[in-house]
Amino acid sequence: MGVNVKAVLGSVAVCGVLLLAGCGGSSSATAEAVWNPPRPTGVPDEKWASVVDPASLPDEDLAGGYCQMVKPAPAEVDAKALEYPGATAQEFNAYYDYVIAYVAPLCDALPPATGPKGAKRMSVSTFADL
Repeated sequence: MGVNVKAVLGSVAVCGVLLLAGCGGSSSATAEAVWNPPRPTGVPDEKWASVVDPASLPDEDLAGGYCQMVKPAPAEVDAKALEYPGATAQEFNAYYDYVIAYVAPLCDALPPATGPKGAKRMSVSTFADL
């Protein structure tokens, strides 16, 4: 029963973030959003403490590490759930949905990255993730 409650709460959190991300301008959604991702079961405290609020990152780290993030494939999510005793794929899907919805307004507010030849893509860097 505890897992079902956590899944429901995780879904509610994701819906709330999606609602905030879809309402109004990007600045108001970003200012009101609070970094509180759903924690999958079994993730140790020290690992959870390494998950950083993307809003606290410099623009280049946000752009390179989070703005290009895509939700992992189902097989990757299943493998991630197996790494933590008691975790489920649904919990990790809720975590990834939350992160993607949370960073969307942050990424929209970033200035475009430019180089000597004009706009360029930032390379994906390693970021604190589960």
